[in-house]
Amino acid sequence: LLEDGYRITCSDLEPADMHDLAKTLFPVFKFIPLDILRAPTATQYDVVLGLSLIYLFDDLELNRFFQNVARSLKPQGKLILDSAGSPDNVPSFLIHDIWLKLEAYLIQFVSRFWSGTRYTVTAKHQGYRRSDNDIIRLARQCGFELVAQENYAFLTEFRRSPTLNRIIKYVPTTSLLFLALGHLVPYTRMYYF
Repeated sequence: LLEDGYRITCSDLEPADMHDLAKTLFPVFKFIPLDILRAPTATQYDVVLGLSLIYLFDDLELNRFFQNVARSLKPQGKLILDSAGSPDNVPSFLIHDIWLKLEAYLIQFVSRFWSGTRYTVTAKHQGYRRSDNDIIRLARQCGFELVAQENYAFLTEFRRSPTLNRIIKYVPTTSLLFLALGHLVPYTRMYYF
């Protein structure tokens, strides 16, 4: 992209070691520290690309994100965004809130008797799940219009489970079933606004 004449600016909350390394490979590489929840960028851009980010934001923060990105874009600017997680729907609930929790406790229980190993189950907040409609609605409120959406990574949510991952791996015919079910819980949903 850089060799095609595009000017690309990368941002993060603060510089990381990889930014210095990128600068050695691409001398025109530009980095700006940015907290998009606090303010828009000082310069307006043609395109903003936001990856593996919005799952971290609650509804208020996501609204602020869309507002600040809208102000960071030139008129007719484009936003390319991913959801970084499956949609908030019944199949996703069954996988995350029922199956994976049950499996974790079963593994903990069985491991005590099988190998004498004591595992601890720890609950951590892993981000927010949202439906496509929720994301599109919040984006629309800030002036964005959905142009296109593509979904990918249909087996990822099932592979989180050690049991289901083994079934997919060792019984190859089941991967077709899980692939079909995976269209209900795509891990990567890309939006073009």
